[in-house]
Amino acid sequence: MHYFTSEEMTRLLTVSYTQDRLFHLAALVSLSQGLRVTEMRSLTCGDVDGEYLNVRPLKDGIPHLEPIQRNDSPIFDEGAISVLVHGLLSQGGNSLTPLFGLSRQAWDKKMRKMCAMAGIPDTKSHWHALRHTCGHMVFQNTVSLGCVSQALRHKSLSSALAYLHEHDAGRAYSAVSKGLAGLAELAGG
Repeated sequence: MHYFTSEEMTRLLTVSYTQDRLFHLAALVSLSQGLRVTEMRSLTCGDVDGEYLNVRPLKDGIPHLEPIQRNDSPIFDEGAISVLVHGLLSQGGNSLTPLFGLSRQAWDKKMRKMCAMAGIPDTKSHWHALRHTCGHMVFQNTVSLGCVSQALRHKSLSSALAYLHEHDAGRAYSAVSKGLAGLAELAGG
């Protein structure tokens, strides 16, 4: 499973912010929402509602309202999606107008170009790496497969097992040790 390191993701978003704002926003939305390229491509103007994004997962088809991720840095602020919607609507679009209307092949080509510009290996230069990066970030910050499964809208918790790594065994042992030490402290021994 390929995912971007924090440094690679920062470089990709920084380069794309200066080079191609539409790609930047599509990548940021895909990263923060854990979207597949087809899910990103299916977003329409009507899916943006104030502080929420209506995400229609590919596999279970049940739409979910997800909060738009805000950040003081424009490189990490998903709120620019409202500006995109306003622009599309002012150009005669409507609620069914796609936000990211390029073909899958065009998005893949842009991903390879932006990754090359950001110095990211070609093996990671695919859209799905953004989804894997989202899952990796969630797991690293929560150590919860349930949170990963929720963030990526997996149908089954077993799908999230891919985010376990060998080094997690050491973290699990350490967490159990800390837990037992805490119990011992409470028991006075």
